[in-house]
Amino acid sequence: MSKYVQAILDSYKALLKEEGMVSRDELLKMLKLDELIPEKYRTEKCYSEMADKIFGGILNKNRLSNMRMELYKQGLTAYEMAEKEGTTYNIIIYWHKTNGLPTNKKEPARTGN
Repeated sequence: MSKYVQAILDSYKALLKEEGMVSRDELLKMLKLDELIPEKYRTEKCYSEMADKIFGGILNKNRLSNMRMELYKQGLTAYEMAEKEGTTYNIIIYWHKTNGLPTNKKEPARTGN
């Protein structure tokens, strides 16, 4: 897809994040009515690909955030979360900060008594 069409799709992503999600059918109707989309992209296949690109970015980000929150609730440290996700410690720390969450700290192992 052209940079022009990608910019249109990015505006839809931003709109859906701000205003709330719509169904795939509603999104397809919106795309078909959008007069800014060039004629050569006005096919059922292209509309479907555009909807996938719009939803894909939003859903993947939500899925990732939900997965991280589950790991966080399980008490995993930032290092453990990064290892489970296959990402870096710094990315997990950034996620903690942007979500206003303190990092989980492991209790030291207790000995004797």
